[in-house]
Amino acid sequence: MFTAVYTIADSVLGTSSTVVVTVPSTKSLTEELKIGTADSGVETAGTGDVANALVATAAELAALLSSDMSGLTATVESGAIRFTSDTAGGGSSLVLGNGTLNAVVGITNADAFYGAQGLGYASDMANGDYRVLLTPSNVASASLGTIALGSINKAADEFGVECETAASVIVVDVVIIGDAA
Repeated sequence: MFTAVYTIADSVLGTSSTVVVTVPSTKSLTEELKIGTADSGVETAGTGDVANALVATAAELAALLSSDMSGLTATVESGAIRFTSDTAGGGSSLVLGNGTLNAVVGITNADAFYGAQGLGYASDMANGDYRVLLTPSNVASASLGTIALGSINKAADEFGVECETAASVIVVDVVIIGDAA
């Protein structure tokens, strides 16, 4: 004698997965097959960290990464995941390490970023007397006249970058000239 086990699965892999067996009003085999909760079967809700692992959203990944990695916060900006250290200043670092999601989100084990604003410094500047040179990258010469960039609020541990409008989106090369602390 053997016991037959049937598995009926959803193509969705995650928390939004669901399979419900409904007993038909006529010609039902659910009792004989023991499928569906009405006939001694088991129905299990989908599990996991995202609604559908095959098409996880950036917001779902950011929430998962924030909860699984210490010392950082992951957020979504313009459809991309942004990692921010939970500390600030020149002593701050962001080391992502060798996690199981690295290949999925494009992180290598060697990825590490240090210093104020992630600019590669291991310490703060000595004071606010330094130069910040901002150069728009990959911008056609005809468009250079319409771009206004500037550094603001320079301090030993931070500075800001302002552009003409909040909607401006360009890549900027940053060079800092000054004395580190």
